[in-house]
Amino acid sequence: MSGDKLVSLEKISKIYNSLTIKANADECKKFTGFSIGGVSPVAHANSPKSILIDKNLSNYEEIFAAAGHPHVVFGISFISLCVITKGKVYDITD
Repeated sequence: MSGDKLVSLEKISKIYNSLTIKANADECKKFTGFSIGGVSPVAHANSPKSILIDKNLSNYEEIFAAAGHPHVVFGISFISLCVITKGKVYDITD
């Protein structure tokens, strides 16, 4: 999702038909291998069951995503992001 948006746990809970809670910093690092602020959409330490991509990202010609560190990003198109992550596009922001 875009950095200027807030995730909607309610919307994500509806998508999965299950209560969704936000991971804390330790849980994020343990599961993804990345610290909060640097979580890349790819190359996670553990393979996620699914990846959600906010539909608002389709409004941008180029997206800049975290590249494993809070001070490193990479540019990618919306379509390429969807392809490399096998992400599902939903409205997931408030």
